[in-house]
Amino acid sequence: MRLVALILLSSLTVLGSGCTGLGGFGPAPRRSTLDVRTLPNGLTLILKPSRTRPIIACCTYVKGGNRTEGAELSGLSHYYEHLIFRGGSAKQAELECRRKFQALGEFGGYTFDDATGYYIVVPKEQFGEAFDRYVDALFTLKPTEEKVAKERQVVMEELNMRSRDNPDGRAWRRLYSLAFTKHPYTRTTIGLEEVIRNCSL
Repeated sequence: MRLVALILLSSLTVLGSGCTGLGGFGPAPRRSTLDVRTLPNGLTLILKPSRTRPIIACCTYVKGGNRTEGAELSGLSHYYEHLIFRGGSAKQAELECRRKFQALGEFGGYTFDDATGYYIVVPKEQFGEAFDRYVDALFTLKPTEEKVAKERQVVMEELNMRSRDNPDGRAWRRLYSLAFTKHPYTRTTIGLEEVIRNCSL
């Protein structure tokens, strides 16, 4: 899958529906200038400098979400997001990255219909360590059957909480199933229960 990295230097300015939940840092500059570059490996970088706050935000988008999954894979982009946050690599133990970010800044993620996003927001003086841990978590994850099994119950609880035990969630799910009868949007981003229960490496 192709990746898009969005790095906002020195401050966060929300671009469209980018890093949701990260606003509140004051008004955006009147003139928006983006520096867009494509690296030889296909990674697209979008740089947005701002000098309003001494923080750096970095968002990485994977062009894979609910829309790109067939019914047999429904929910696996979201499941993999969970595995990223459980972590575990040659450099970082399981859950270590999440613990370290409690002191470094914010590390979050979300899966939606068209993509999956992972972001960090940190003070600029913490960016070196934060970015190193972030890249390691995203690109050198060592998934195991044990981690997949641990996250299965967490994902099932989220499915119940958002879709089954929540009237709003049930209403949205019904609306989408009626509106998108032949489109992948008919399935929730969390996915189908049978896929979640039976997935493995």
